[in-house]
Amino acid sequence: MAEFLLAALRLILEFALYATLYATGRLILPLISLGRIKVAPLREPIGRARELATRATGDIVAGEGWCTFVGFVFWAAVILLLAHFARAP
Repeated sequence: MAEFLLAALRLILEFALYATLYATGRLILPLISLGRIKVAPLREPIGRARELATRATGDIVAGEGWCTFVGFVFWAAVILLLAHFARAP
């Protein structure tokens, strides 16, 4: 029973961490690029929807992986800075 509870807790913590990293990256990417980098929508179209041919706008679109990576780098930098300043005399 304890193994099941630990596995469930791990799953919940992984989901919360992933959601936090993704949300942070989704917020930070457009801010640091001054709006030049767009973030892909949360969900892709499902079903028989057709994509209409449109002209390329030249926008840079970041996907889910890049948002998570940027969120991870941001929080790692924040933690390292806090550790550095907490240790300084």
